[in-house]
Amino acid sequence: MGNVFYRAEIRQEQEPRRPPTLEEARAIGDELYVNWEYVSAETLHKGTLVEMEHGLVNLRTNVTNDDWVMTAKIALAHINEHPLYYELLESMEKDLKSRVSPAVPLFLSPLGSKDV
Repeated sequence: MGNVFYRAEIRQEQEPRRPPTLEEARAIGDELYVNWEYVSAETLHKGTLVEMEHGLVNLRTNVTNDDWVMTAKIALAHINEHPLYYELLESMEKDLKSRVSPAVPLFLSPLGSKDV
């Protein structure tokens, strides 16, 4: 029997959700008991915007289904690694774009194929 995980059919069941506003990110942070003395709402918001890439924008790499709380938790995990995580990420991505050719396709079969 093959690896079921990699052969699962991928299909779009809903449209991507818009990212949260700064005010919504602050409310999510309150819900998650974020200590605002150490993390700004702006930093959490920026991180949440970046981490929306783990949602419905790419069905093959979707892990959050655009759930804002789950997305904010990913952002907080990175901010916990380093308070300037997103500033450093932005700098690194600009540097990479100036040095490296665009990413190559990672998947061989078309989206929705049963051979995924």
